[in-house]
Amino acid sequence: MTTTPSQPVGATPGAHLARDPRTEARRLLAGRFDARVLEPSPPALTDDWFADDPTDPTGAGLPVVGPTSAADLTWDRWLGDYPEQSEWAAKRWLGAWRHLPRPPVTLAETRLALHRLGVYVLSPARRRANGKIALRWTLGGIGTPFFGSDEQVRVVGTQIIRQVADTASAAPITSLNDAASFVLDGAPDLTWAAEFDVPPAGDLDAPLAVDPDAS
Repeated sequence: MTTTPSQPVGATPGAHLARDPRTEARRLLAGRFDARVLEPSPPALTDDWFADDPTDPTGAGLPVVGPTSAADLTWDRWLGDYPEQSEWAAKRWLGAWRHLPRPPVTLAETRLALHRLGVYVLSPARRRANGKIALRWTLGGIGTPFFGSDEQVRVVGTQIIRQVADTASAAPITSLNDAASFVLDGAPDLTWAAEFDVPPAGDLDAPLAVDPDAS
């Protein structure tokens, strides 16, 4: 896989790489089980919903380890035999869950900045491919399901990651204009969300106040 050359500031280790979360989990299970996770994984779907259900255990040729009781075995139970993988599972919210720390004082302004980024840059990247706008949890942040030619856009800490197939590139979160230039190869999409209850775009060149701990 082609990846960015260094770990971005504010990133979860490994989250800036080109990723296939389900395949990553299958490798961990070493051919003994199939895997289901919480993150979107390629390939991009082309049915009516244009998004995978990452926890759906159907269609597996092996017993499934997954995050819900619909699987043959939950990740938390699997960890009973493989406790050395607890940190891996905890980072992905699959098991060995940790208590959330007290939120930093910068949480509210960071949430607003990421909301604006999601509305005017991240969601439009997916929408122009298939008309869908929803985002999902991804390792270290939020992002789109895979769309189009196996493309995904996601936020990790203070970085935007743009992945196409097995190539990922990263850019720091600065302004909406900069983010749109990186993600959309153009300007922020300011018109599509006018009918929704979303924050105004504001100054497109102003820095987005994204604190790494709050993100």
